[in-house]
Parts: sequence; structure tokens; C-alpha cells
Amino acid sequence: MAFFEYKDYLRILRFSAIESIKNTGKLCTSEQEIASSFLTRQVITGFSLKEILKGVSVDDVIRTFVGRQIFDFSSAHILCRTLFEGYINFFYLFFSTSDKDEKDFIHLYFRYHSIMERIKGLSALKSKNPRLSEFQNESKEYKEKILGNKYFDRLKQKEKNGILDAKSFTRLKIKELTILAGFHESFYQTFYNVTSWHTHSNPASIEQVNAVRSPEDSKELISLPLEWSTLFLGLSINAVSKIIGDIGRNIQKEDEVIRIIEDCHLLQSQDWGSDEFNLSSHR
Repeated sequence: MAFFEYKDYLRILRFSAIESIKNTGKLCTSEQEIASSFLTRQVITGFSLKEILKGVSVDDVIRTFVGRQIFDFSSAHILCRTLFEGYINFFYLFFSTSDKDEKDFIHLYFRYHSIMERIKGLSALKSKNPRLSEFQNESKEYKEKILGNKYFDRLKQKEKNGILDAKSFTRLKIKELTILAGFHESFYQTFYNVTSWHTHSNPASIEQVNAVRSPEDSKELISLPLEWSTLFLGLSINAVSKIIGDIGRNIQKEDEVIRIIEDCHLLQSQDWGSDEFNLSSHR
């Protein structure tokens, strides 16, 4: 069952891009700044996917053997995973809890983790970047704020140590984040199974290339990333609209955007293991 066509992907991508441009650099709250940056990142990934989903044109010599287009379905799956992880992390950051202490902790740790990643990266490169000392000072400030947070204080010492070492952005595993963000439990197994083949160059991703015998086969394989990428972009712009009210008001002016977002929520909640959503033909 197909929910989306390529034109749906273009519609939600272009709407998201326009809203991203409108909000870049505007005076806003720290939450709106993060939401704007997240949307911009999703849009940039979306435009890279756009070129892959429509197929890459090839020259006359190669065209004789493979047809008019090449569909890079491995890269499409990898970029889909980037959109997906961006979305579930954003959802976790803003919508995972109503507890004030926990929400404050999540936002403090978001900043702390970002700073610590930069410190680790610059230190590994033995960088002389003058900002390294700035990051180190900032990390100390955020560490003190985290140590004073009531939610952090309730955690076990092992968890506290992992947080202060900035080992992982969230306390939850990917499967838990997926369900928390509103996806059906079966989605994680289906999605991560397929995208892991391509992300890690598993044997299945290589064998899948051998299975392609015609341009039609390639188009069939690219149809699944098309569904997923439209889904993640639709959910992303809708989530950002909860933080940046102007985007929400603009969504209400666009019937097609509303329809796509509604379909995204419907698709998100489906049981991907059922017969209706059997994806074996895509594997």
C-alpha cells in the first residue's frame, strides 16, 4: 500500500524549506533556535535525498546497459535513517516528558553533550582551535547545572557517570525512542533491519544490487525510502510547528500540507508487520 508519491515528497520538502528560510536568524527563544536548526538540518538532508529519489541521469554509454536512470537505493536508505534519528531525538528533546525537572535536565544535557562532543573531536585532532578553551569552560558551567538538577540527583550513580562523560545523548535506546515518538512497535524492527543493511554495508545490501534486473526493479526498491522520507519530513515540520507558532499557522493555510501530515500520522501508527504492510517485495 503506497501512501505517498514523489510529488508529495517535493511538496512537504519545499514547504519545510520555505519555513526554514523564514525562521533562520530570527530573534527567538533558545527552544525556537534549536527547532529552527533542526528543521534546517532535516531540509538539507531532504534535498540530498531529493536528487537520489528522482534517479541520477547517466551518459549515453552507460544508458545502453542500465537504462536512463540509476537509483542509489543504498544512499537513500542511509539518508532516511538520518532523517529518522533526527526526528526521534527532536521529539525526545521537546515532547518526551511533562515533568519540569526532567525536561530541564534533558535540555541542559543537550547543550552539555553538544559541547563535550566538540571538545572530544578537537582534542582527538590535537587542534589548536582557540575555541577549545571556551568549550571547556562552557562544559564546566553546564556540568554544575546538571549536578544541581533534581531529576539528575534521583538517578543511579552509574547513570550519572555516563551522563557526565557524555557517552550517549539520551538515557533511552533507539527502540524506546521510536515507540516514545509514536511509531508502532513493529516499525523499529522493520526500519532498522532494512536501513542497517545499507548503513553498515551488510551482505544483504550487496546481494540486493545483484537482484536488480531492470529500471523497474530499481524504482520498486526506491519506493520504500520515498515513503519513509516523506513520513519523517512531515512529522518533523509538524513537530517544529509546536515550537514555532508561525509555522503552525502557515500549515493551516496549505490543504495539501495538512493532508500529507495527516497521512504521516496514519502511516506512523500502522503495524508494519501486518499483511497489508508486508515489505518483503522491497527487500
